[in-house]
Amino acid sequence: MSKKGTKTRMITNEIMEHLSLFYETVRLFNSSLDIEEVLNTVIDKVIEVFEGERGFVMLYNKETEKLEIMVARNMDKQNISELDLSISMSVANKVFNTGESILSTNAMNDPSIRSKSIILHDIRSVLCVPIKLKEEAIGVIYTDSRMMYGVFDPQEQNLLTTLANQAATAIENARLYKQVSDNFKKIQELEEIKNEFISIISHELRTPIVPIKGYIYTLKQYAEVLSQEERTEILDTIDGRVEHLSRLINDLLTVASIETEKSMRLFKEVIDITQLIKDTIKPLKKKYLLHNFVLNIYEPLKLEVDITKLSHALYHIMDNGAKFSPDGGDINICINKNKTSIEINIKDQGIGIKEEHLEKIFDKFYQVDASSTRSFEGMGTGLYIARSIVEAHKGFITVESTVGGGSTFKVILPVQST
Repeated sequence: MSKKGTKTRMITNEIMEHLSLFYETVRLFNSSLDIEEVLNTVIDKVIEVFEGERGFVMLYNKETEKLEIMVARNMDKQNISELDLSISMSVANKVFNTGESILSTNAMNDPSIRSKSIILHDIRSVLCVPIKLKEEAIGVIYTDSRMMYGVFDPQEQNLLTTLANQAATAIENARLYKQVSDNFKKIQELEEIKNEFISIISHELRTPIVPIKGYIYTLKQYAEVLSQEERTEILDTIDGRVEHLSRLINDLLTVASIETEKSMRLFKEVIDITQLIKDTIKPLKKKYLLHNFVLNIYEPLKLEVDITKLSHALYHIMDNGAKFSPDGGDINICINKNKTSIEINIKDQGIGIKEEHLEKIFDKFYQVDASSTRSFEGMGTGLYIARSIVEAHKGFITVESTVGGGSTFKVILPVQST
């Protein structure tokens, strides 16, 4: 056989091998909707077909507005360590921004792509193609060799471009599937939260109503034999239960208002913050007889706030501290002031909050213990309302807690809060 015939057969065999691998890759793409599996398939085939030293799949992150390495392999199909993730970002960004592939068989001396990164990383051969979806680049496939020149050729450039186009569809399908799957999970979670919330609301609203009905029945049946002191005690109890019920309903209305209004409306006036805290403590002293509410500052401190709303916020924080201090103890409130802000510290001696709950306790309807046998009452709205009110005043809340050692809530409000 002539040399020409042998060469033709070699080229034909190479083309058939590439076509076989291409169709196998497409089959694998179409068989998976898992984004990680798709990306791993892409890079494994890049390493297998193009014999580069390394291969990378990079996707564009709209939030960071940058290309991010999603998966990286070396010639042994092993994940590349962070120390070896150095690539020419100038090449990757150029391909992504222009939508045109780059092939260089002598990158160190190629003026079109030669850059500090090429020299710094000692890159000799480069092949990089865009991953396009409907003519819009969503990422790049990048492979290179720091050991050899002339690793890649135009035929492989065309093949990788075709592979990238197929990968784009597979990646988009996997992304859409993940999005639908995530949304479905969120719907399921919301349904669970809704059911739990309805259960909690039903319990919380029923709890004060049942004894109210009982006390009213007692008054009706035994009014003539009850002493004035007994009647007064029953009426005070009913009044307390009604007040509790009123607070629950007001909290629900407040949550609804926060959710429907774009921004909370504040009716501000200059007040003495110390006096506001004293007034807020009064109903709590009646509610929690085992607790001692200690205000560690008595000098007037002027601040422009919405009195009703800020009192509502501080009430919930102190109520929370007392509620989760079942054995009683002190609820210490102190105020620190500097040129720019006033800091209200509320420290309890309660059971504390586990670390995994700290970031969630300000979420709407969140319950540390949402079980039907939970030990503490409440709808999971108090701290959510408190944070919303404080943030409406351009302030913020932080919390520090030790399990078994109590919690400290810090409310920081700007001196000029308008």
